[in-house]
Amino acid sequence: MDNPYNNPLQPGVILSERYRMLSLLGKGGMGEVYAAEDLRLNGKLCAVKLSRPPLDERETELAEAKVLMRLSHPNLPVITDYYPPAADGCAILVMDYVEGETLAAWRMQHSTHPPLAQLLPIVLQLCDALCYLHEQRPAIIHRDLKPANVMINAGGHVKLIDFGIARSYKTGQLQDTILLGTPGFAAPEQTGMGQSDGRSDVYGLGALIFYLAAGSLYPGPASDGADALTQLEVPPSFRAILAQMLERQPERRFASISQVRQAWRSYAADAAPLSVERIGLDGEGDARRASYRRPGGITIALASLAPGAGATFLTLTLARLLASEGAACAAVEAPGTHAEWHGLLHLGGRSGPQLQPGILPEQRYACWRERDLMWYALRPDTGSDVPPAGGQRFDLMIRGIREPITLLDLSNIWSDPERSALAHGADLCLIAVDPWPAKWPSHRLEEVQQLLGSRRSSGRGAMLIANKDLAFAGRREWLAMLPEPPAVLVPQLPIEQWADTLWRGRWATDQRSWERQLRQALQPVLSRVAEARLPRRSSG
Repeated sequence: MDNPYNNPLQPGVILSERYRMLSLLGKGGMGEVYAAEDLRLNGKLCAVKLSRPPLDERETELAEAKVLMRLSHPNLPVITDYYPPAADGCAILVMDYVEGETLAAWRMQHSTHPPLAQLLPIVLQLCDALCYLHEQRPAIIHRDLKPANVMINAGGHVKLIDFGIARSYKTGQLQDTILLGTPGFAAPEQTGMGQSDGRSDVYGLGALIFYLAAGSLYPGPASDGADALTQLEVPPSFRAILAQMLERQPERRFASISQVRQAWRSYAADAAPLSVERIGLDGEGDARRASYRRPGGITIALASLAPGAGATFLTLTLARLLASEGAACAAVEAPGTHAEWHGLLHLGGRSGPQLQPGILPEQRYACWRERDLMWYALRPDTGSDVPPAGGQRFDLMIRGIREPITLLDLSNIWSDPERSALAHGADLCLIAVDPWPAKWPSHRLEEVQQLLGSRRSSGRGAMLIANKDLAFAGRREWLAMLPEPPAVLVPQLPIEQWADTLWRGRWATDQRSWERQLRQALQPVLSRVAEARLPRRSSG
C-alpha cells in the first residue's frame, strides 16, 4: 500500500480484497477518509479511514479500536471493521457512511448568526453523544471537537465523527504524551499543560458552539476571549453557560459533560417560545434542507413545472454559455432512468466530449470532458443489475465534483422527496415554465409557490423562467397564471431550424444569432452566477 499522505488512493483501488475506493472525503494530520463500497455486502457504502499511528502507540490504538467498535449510539457512526497497521504502518478503520454535510459547511450557509431553533438541537445532540462516550469504562475522551468532525443531515440529525485522537482517560497520568487537538478548539491543557480529561471536551464543545454562533474562532480564554463572548449576539443566559465551558482552568469549568447537558436542556426549556420537545432532540423538529455549497463554488438546480418545460434545455445552454466565458462547469443529468443526454451531447463519438477514466460513486453515470465542461450523464449501457440512480451514491457524486459551478438538471421530477432536497439545497434554483398549461399537474403550481417561499425564507435564491416565450393571443393570461412575474423570458426557437440543428449534432449556442439572443435573455442568471463566484469575505 502506498503512503496515504503523499499518494491519495485512486477510485477503483481495492483494500484488503474487500473495500473499493470511490472518492476522497477528507484529509488531515491524522489520516485520510474515503468513501468506499463493501464488495462483500453487495456494494454497500462505507467510510474507510487510513491512518499511520506512531510505532509506540500501535498496541494502544488496537485496544481502543476494539472499544470503539462496541459503541452504539444514534449520534455516533457505527464502526464495522478494523485492520491493525500492516508492514507499511497503515491502519484501516471502517465505519458506516454518514450522509449529510459537516458543520463547517452548515455554518457557511449563514452569513449572519443562525437562529437558536437550529443551533440548540445541534448542541443537545452533541451533549448526548459526549455523555455516552464519557460514561464508558474507562471514559472515552474525544479531544478534537471541531466543525469538520461533526456531520448533520437534511433532517438536522447530528453525528460526531473522526475518533483519530480519542483516548481512554488514564487515571494518575499528569500530562498527555503528545500535543492533541485543533488550534482554536483544543483546551489549554491539550497544549502540554496537563492531561486531557472529560473537561477538555467541555471546553472543546464550548469552542465549537462559539464558532457556530459567531462564525469565527474563539480567540482564547484571555481578555480578548471575554470580549468576544460579550459581543456574541445571544441572550445573557446562553452566554453564561458558554463562558463557564470556556474557562481556562479545568476546575472552573463544568465538572462533566452531563452537567453541561443539563444546563443546555434547562436553557432550551426556558427559552420561550422554544422547548426541548419543539426543537426536536430526535432530529424531527426544525427540519432543514441539505446544502450543496462548496467553498468558492455555486450549485444551481434547474427544475421544470411540467414535462418538456425546458430544464434540460436551460441546463445545457447555461453550461455552454458559462464555459464560453471561461468558467469551469460541471453539468449533471437528472437521476432518472432514461439516458437522454447521451444522444443530445453525442457522448462517446469521436468528435464529441471525451469519456474520462475512473469509477464514479453513482454506477449509472459516467463523466465526459468537453474543454472546460464536465458532463455527468447517465450511461445507456447499464443493466438491471445496477440499482436506480439516486440516494447516497448520487449525493456522494455531487459532493465530489470539483468544478466551481455545478448545474443540476432535475427535470420535472424535482418534487419527489429525494430530489426535493436538491431543489431546496442548491445555492440557486431556476424553475422553467412553458406556455402549455394543459400539461401542468394540478398541484404543481402550489408546489412551485412552496419551493419559492421556502428558499427565500432561508436566504437562498430562486428565479422563475418563462421558457419557449412567443407571441400568441393567450400570452398575457399565461404569464398571469404564474406564481410571480418571471425573472427571465427565453424565446421559443424556430421549430424547423431547431430540429435541423439537433439532427446535425449541434446546439442552439452554436448558431451565433441564437447564442446572442439566449445570452441576452439569460443575462440575469449569468449575472447572479458571477456575483456568487466573487470571493467571500472571511468570517474570521
